[in-house]
Amino acid sequence: MLKLKSVLCVIVVLGLQFPVIAQNNTDSPYSRYGYGLLANPSSSAGIAMGGIGYGLRSSNQINPLNPASYSSVDSLTFLLDIGAEFQMSWYQENGIKQKNYNGNIINVNMLFPISKKLAFSAGFLPVTYVGYNYGFVETIGSLSYQESFAGTGGFQQVYGGLSYKPFKNLSIGANVGYLFGDINHTSSTVFLSETNANTSLDSIKIRAHDLIYTVGVQYTQPLSKDYSLTIGGAYTPKINLTANERHIHYMGSVVDDDKTTSSNGFDLAQSIGGGLSFVKKNKYLIGADVLYQDWADAQYQGKTDTLKNRFRFSAGGEFIPDARSRKYFNRIQYRLGGYYSNSYFETKNGMYKEFGASVGFGLPVYNKSVLQVSFDYVKVKPDQPQALDEQYFKVTLNFTFNETWFRKWRLN
Repeated sequence: MLKLKSVLCVIVVLGLQFPVIAQNNTDSPYSRYGYGLLANPSSSAGIAMGGIGYGLRSSNQINPLNPASYSSVDSLTFLLDIGAEFQMSWYQENGIKQKNYNGNIINVNMLFPISKKLAFSAGFLPVTYVGYNYGFVETIGSLSYQESFAGTGGFQQVYGGLSYKPFKNLSIGANVGYLFGDINHTSSTVFLSETNANTSLDSIKIRAHDLIYTVGVQYTQPLSKDYSLTIGGAYTPKINLTANERHIHYMGSVVDDDKTTSSNGFDLAQSIGGGLSFVKKNKYLIGADVLYQDWADAQYQGKTDTLKNRFRFSAGGEFIPDARSRKYFNRIQYRLGGYYSNSYFETKNGMYKEFGASVGFGLPVYNKSVLQVSFDYVKVKPDQPQALDEQYFKVTLNFTFNETWFRKWRLN
C-alpha cells in the first residue's frame, strides 16, 4: 500500500505540471492550422515501430491507442510509464534556413490488474500541439512592413480506462478522458517606413473542454505453441467540444475590439483504426496499422469545409536475440518502423504529406523495468514545391517501471 501511495503522489505531481509542459513539443509553422499537430498515443515500444498499436498486446507495455490491450497485464504486475521527447527541426523556404530545438514530457501512465480478467489504466496524454513563431518583411512601393505570427498551447487529456477479457482470446476495453486546453494565435503588422503609423495586432484564444471516448477490441489467435496473431481495432466518436473563442484587436496599445463568443462550432473528428501483429513469443513481432479520421465532417470555427479527411499507415517490428540470455545485448529489444500520413488541413499552398522512419531499443534496467529509446526522422512534404520544407529528428525516452505488486509474502 505504501508503494501505491508513493507512485500515485508522483503521478499527481507530474499531472499537475503536464498541461503546461506538454504543450512545448513543436516549432512547426504548420501547427498554425486547425487544432495544431496531432499526437499519436502509441505505447513506448510502438513509437519505435512506426507508431503501431491497435494490434499490440503485451503484458509489459501500456498501450492507450487500444484500451482492449490493458487486460494483457500480468495478474500481479504494476506498470508505470513516463515519457519525454527531444526534437531538432530544420525549416527551409525561399532559400532561408532555420534550426530549432525543443522537448518535454509527453505522457504519464499507469496500469494494474483489478482481477484476473479485468485491468485498469489511467494517465495523462497529449492530443494536439501548437507552437510556432515566424515572420517576414514586405515592401510595396515606398511602404515597408513586417508581419509576425506566433502560436502556443494545445489540447491534453486525463483518462481512465478498463479492459475486460470475457473469453480466453477476446478482450474489450474503453477509455473515458477529459479533454481540455487553450490554443493561442497572434498576428501583428508593424509599418517600418512610417514612424507615425500604428502597430496592428490580432489575438485569438480558443479554450475548449469536454469528455472524449474510445472503445477497443482485440482478438488473439494462437497458431502454435510459440506463434500467435492478434487483430485489433479502436473507435473514437466525433466530439462536439464545449468551447469559447476570444478575439482581441489592438491598434497600437489601444484595444480596438474585444469579443468573446461561446461556440459549439468546434468538433474532434471520429477516428477508426485497425491493426494486426504476428508474434513469435520472446523472439520477434511484426505489425501494421491503418487509421482513418473523418475531419471533413468536423466543424472548425463553425464551418465543415475547413478540414480534410486523414489517413495514417504504419508498420514495424521487434526482434530479441535471446530473452533468457545472461548477455545484456542479447536481451535488448531491437525495433524498426515507418509511417505515412497526410495532413488534416489545407494551407494556402495546399496539403502536405508526412513520411517517418524510426528505430529503437528496449534496454533492460532492473527486474522487468525497461528504458525505451526511439529515434525518429520525419520529412514533411508539401504539395507545392515552393512551400515550407520541414524535417525533424526526434529522440523519445520512456521509462517503463515494472514491479510485482499485490503479492502476499510469507516469512519462513
